[in-house]
Amino acid sequence: MADSRLDEPSDQQPTGVLTVDDRFIPVRAEDLAEVLALDVDTFGEHAGALREIAEAVTLVIDQEVGTFERELAHAYSPFNPDRDTLVMPGDEPSGEDGEADGVIEMLENLLWQANFEEMDDDQVVAAIQAANSHGMRIRLDPERVRILRVWVRGHGTATQWRRPWRRPWTKESSEVPVLKRLVVAVRMKASPDVMLKLFKEIPISDLESLLPHAKVKMSPREMLKLAATGSGAVWTLAFKISTTGLAAAGQILYLVAVPLVALTWKTFSGYKRAIKDRDSERTKNLYFQNLANNASAIHMLATVVAQSEVKEALLAYAFCVAHELEGERGALVDKLDRVVETYLKAKFDVDVNFDMPDALDTMDRLGLWEDRDRLRVVPPEQALRLLETHRLERRSAGYHAGLVE
Repeated sequence: MADSRLDEPSDQQPTGVLTVDDRFIPVRAEDLAEVLALDVDTFGEHAGALREIAEAVTLVIDQEVGTFERELAHAYSPFNPDRDTLVMPGDEPSGEDGEADGVIEMLENLLWQANFEEMDDDQVVAAIQAANSHGMRIRLDPERVRILRVWVRGHGTATQWRRPWRRPWTKESSEVPVLKRLVVAVRMKASPDVMLKLFKEIPISDLESLLPHAKVKMSPREMLKLAATGSGAVWTLAFKISTTGLAAAGQILYLVAVPLVALTWKTFSGYKRAIKDRDSERTKNLYFQNLANNASAIHMLATVVAQSEVKEALLAYAFCVAHELEGERGALVDKLDRVVETYLKAKFDVDVNFDMPDALDTMDRLGLWEDRDRLRVVPPEQALRLLETHRLERRSAGYHAGLVE
């Protein structure tokens, strides 16, 4: 039967710094299944069965994602800087351009399935410009890098404390934009390895500290200040000597040198303090914000993909089995999209751009439709039998690998 709640508009996801499409549902699949199973008011007589449906869907999705993860891990093994096994003859990487393209393509597919978006060159440059602080300039050295790819998922803000250069004895707080999750893939020209790093809660202005080819230099402003200070002092000294004679030169030199040295030291110490602060942020990010590296990053991302697909399919099935939607297919899909987003907002107070295309794609390959055009699904008892047969016959085990080919 129709439910009036299906016609309620959903809250819109706020626009973020990088306008990242946040499709991630920040709830564990197991916890989501438990909430749905206990929500008799929304799902009626089918509520209790949703826990079993979730388990059956999980087994199929784990089979799909696990197969792809093994293939990706095998392809990545020769490029893994953490490997503790021998690279077989013929598989040794040489470091040549294009050699790791296949691995990067597979990784790109995995990240797309995990709802990550790739940063383009302009966004990376903007992040580097945001990192430029007093007395310091960040410059990338592309000559050192063969591959640099950056992906992000989610955005928000965080409180950051800084010591202002005008009052270094105090601390000031400010709200800074952060990337909820960030993946960096780097291959340097000096090494055949491909480094993969997964981070959490990284301020955009700290992105440069995670790039191995970022160099720090004194900013043109500070260099100009030092040059101007020195040249000004020289001209002042020359003028004084020309008007007072060589006899007073020693005394004049002393009077000029003291403030010159003090000003030079102030400028240089500000630059050194900026370098120290940057190194401190780099250490914090690499130690506290790092979630996984290399092969372990692949495993964690594969887990995210599996969780996402289970949650999307479970939500689509739950609302389709509990409510008979009326209308044309396009309108039905839009209505289902709205009701899922509204439900997640009401239950978990989260704004999510529900990935309806992915959810419907998963439902298609699981074969749970009774009438696809009208979004009618088979009842839970039949769905459990279909899912078990699907898993035993490994019908979609190669699904993710097939997306790369």
